[in-house]
Amino acid sequence: MQQYKQYKADPRLLDWIFRNTDRFPQTYWDLKKIKKLDSKNRRYDLRNDFYDAVLPSWLAEEDDTFSLIGEMENLQYLRMGEVRVDDFSFLVKCKKLKKLYVEDTNFSDCSLLLHLPALKEVSLPERKKLQHIEVLEQLKKQISIQTQEPYDTDDMQFDMKIVNSNEIVCAFEGASDVRFADVSLTGQAYTLWHTFSQGEENNWYSLEKETKQSMMAQLEDAIIKEKVGALLFSLEPWGEDHFLMVEFEKGWVAVVYIDLEAGIYAMPYNPEYDTLTILAPVLIGGQTPVPRMWALYDMELVAKIVRYFVEHGQLYPDIQWALQV
Repeated sequence: MQQYKQYKADPRLLDWIFRNTDRFPQTYWDLKKIKKLDSKNRRYDLRNDFYDAVLPSWLAEEDDTFSLIGEMENLQYLRMGEVRVDDFSFLVKCKKLKKLYVEDTNFSDCSLLLHLPALKEVSLPERKKLQHIEVLEQLKKQISIQTQEPYDTDDMQFDMKIVNSNEIVCAFEGASDVRFADVSLTGQAYTLWHTFSQGEENNWYSLEKETKQSMMAQLEDAIIKEKVGALLFSLEPWGEDHFLMVEFEKGWVAVVYIDLEAGIYAMPYNPEYDTLTILAPVLIGGQTPVPRMWALYDMELVAKIVRYFVEHGQLYPDIQWALQV
């Protein structure tokens, strides 16, 4: 039996590989076959297959390790989302890379782009975070270059008031029972969630009480350890219109309760910030920027907010909320 060198990869990277290729690489040479790696390729139809799959013995999980990408020498398209990487030098081994999207990462060293001869398009973080920015001027005639500049907060219209949670009533058809859940977790440790029927009507409401308690314990652990991509709990059977949505990015969390029928839009109030001009790195729905005044970085508090909503169908009472008026 052929022996392979041991390689390690962050669970998020393994998830990207699986969703782009429908499986884990079984041999080292399978890495050479990967031409596209897109972190936004969700492939929810493969959710259960991923958690049933077994890593080959030469491949192991290790948090914050992305150097395995450098072994994909035929990679032509790479999108990396919502990760922090200590060293991006592995990119120079991807000589066939044509499109590179790292705007949601902490990428900074533009000199690495000089080692990618096939590159045609690149999307980077905002310019003030980049080093060797003179390289962009040198390459702009050959490469389409975009940078993720911050939103112009002067053009952002916010009309919110700060209220206590008892001023916001969460209900659907007179009831405040959570009925639907859609939760995305990173890694293979949260076994009860991996077999949970995502997307099915009344999927949370139909569970036994003991199962809910066990699943909430796993979810709280995942939130505190920042192993959650996004989550949604809804008072409606099918998960629309009356829901608490939570999104995570770069150590920050956006929490929003939306009731389209009653016109309620509420987010936690973070008293550490008294201005709307400082934005958190997290977006609602991947589009709407969130001021730090309405975002959180305390994961234990986020876990409490989620548990309270799941158990009571109401907003967490020990903080104040920003309510759209």
